Amino acid sequence: MRHACSIFLLAALATAQAPPTFLASRVLPSNGDQPTPLTPGMLYSIYGDGLGPIEGCTGQADPKRLEKPAPNAPAILQRFATQLIYPTELCGVEVTVAGKPAQLLYAQNKQINIKVPFDAPLEGRADVIVTYHRRSSAPVPLPMGLPQATISLERPAHIGGPIWIRVDLPQGWGPVQYPVSLMPDDFGCQALEIRRNGMPLSRLPLRVARTGGIALGLRCGVIGIPGTERTHLGRLPLHVQYRLDQPGEYEVRYTQTGDYALPHAVAILFRSAWTPITLLPAAPTTIPPAPTNPADLMSDFIPNLLAHPDAPALEALEPVLYHPEPIVRRFAAAALPYWPATLVESSLEKLLTSRGPSDAFAPALVERYLPRAATAARYLQSRDPAILAGAVDSVSGVLHRHRAELPAATLDALESSLLAAAPHIAEFAVDQTVTNYAAALGAVHNPKASTLLWDFVQRNIARDQSLIALCWRKDSRDLPRLGALLASFRSPDPLNSSLSSLPYSLRNNFGPAAIPYLEAALAQSPQTWIRTNCARELIAANRPSGFAFVLDAIEHNRLYKLEMAAFVRERFSELRSADEPALAAFLRERAR
Repeated sequence: MRHACSIFLLAALATAQAPPTFLASRVLPSNGDQPTPLTPGMLYSIYGDGLGPIEGCTGQADPKRLEKPAPNAPAILQRFATQLIYPTELCGVEVTVAGKPAQLLYAQNKQINIKVPFDAPLEGRADVIVTYHRRSSAPVPLPMGLPQATISLERPAHIGGPIWIRVDLPQGWGPVQYPVSLMPDDFGCQALEIRRNGMPLSRLPLRVARTGGIALGLRCGVIGIPGTERTHLGRLPLHVQYRLDQPGEYEVRYTQTGDYALPHAVAILFRSAWTPITLLPAAPTTIPPAPTNPADLMSDFIPNLLAHPDAPALEALEPVLYHPEPIVRRFAAAALPYWPATLVESSLEKLLTSRGPSDAFAPALVERYLPRAATAARYLQSRDPAILAGAVDSVSGVLHRHRAELPAATLDALESSLLAAAPHIAEFAVDQTVTNYAAALGAVHNPKASTLLWDFVQRNIARDQSLIALCWRKDSRDLPRLGALLASFRSPDPLNSSLSSLPYSLRNNFGPAAIPYLEAALAQSPQTWIRTNCARELIAANRPSGFAFVLDAIEHNRLYKLEMAAFVRERFSELRSADEPALAAFLRERAR
């Protein structure tokens, strides 16, 4: 028995004294399962044996200190490198990378989590050494470098057909998503370049000026459809940016930049090598049926149509202009500039008369040729959400911007059609269409428009827009009622923003006549943002009550103090650099 115990103790002692061991293949990026080059400032895990104590130790970051990459460091380090500072020794464990001490987030027998030193090399190979209680592992050489993207053709591609570029970002950094906005050729913070025989090719010019579409979030964000999972990840459509008509060998490069600009350089995060691709001669293509999944429409079906924008492709796009999902039909409309202008105009004319005015295209079409407004107005009783929205937007645009160009009889007919549609729209239209309808009533001269708008206000239907539309009508009979509502509005939440845009509309449309009502609301309303916006308008009108409100905010440190002080400084150039006492003195003088 004694002999067996001795053998066990000797074995345990030998194990405890064995130097740490690990393999290069077991040094992995944080939350990754495949080896990548080590990047300064990034987090990695080392897996092996004898790396540290049996019970793990956690390194605590210094709460009072941060470290930053050098000012000339690559953008990806400026953006993503960890700036927290961790200890370089933890429970007897130390790690060096290229002879420089790494910071330790965690140390245990089987695993160490490290932060690569900022001053480690950006290229080449570097020895990684783990030391535990003065016993060091053998040096393990590992590649150093920045994260890289790789690209390839997703499938064999033909001239005149879709060319999808597969983009593989470093582990933990993806995937690439498309589309990023309502403009099909917009890749956001990403770019594809293409060259042939060393000569760069120019991007495809579109027929209309770019508007940028609507990107949800930052410039580097993506758009999606609520409740619908994104599809076809990890690729970009080269053919929506370049028109290639010669088969053969090309080279493509992918670049991803940040959503900010560094002062010293272009903020490139990832870039692939120039990668050869082969484009095959043109081949017959067929257009498949449109998918039912709206995400597939935007990430595959519509972009594929743009590879060869001819009459059959446009015919396939036409039904998508009426898709029930607004983002889908607007994305489809943004693709129309890929086709010849005469072909598009003819197609949309036929759709307007045969199917109705989708909001994806009809408002602009109607405003280019005003007699079309009568056609659009006929659909104000439609139950199709796209067509009803298109009819409202078309008539609204004509009434707001083209009244002077229309005969009186035409105007009367449009206004009558719009007024008659109120019950139908209140019952069947989606919220945005109801809001747009209320805005349209603001351009109607018929007194019945005021009655309808007040009915919407009382029923809480598009209330804020209805009140603003009443202001647009500038009927002095509405002013007392609008002012009373502004002063009397109450919400359990004092920060409720309802009616907060009304003060501007009152003064902008009714002028000096609105001032007594703004002062009453400033004095009586419990709603924070109604009062702040009343104060803004009163200051613009040089009324003492507005200045007194801001002075009170400063003296009593109100929630809105900084916001209102910034407003006053911006409005009065002599106060741009004034300190708080000087600002208060100015307000006190104006408040008398």
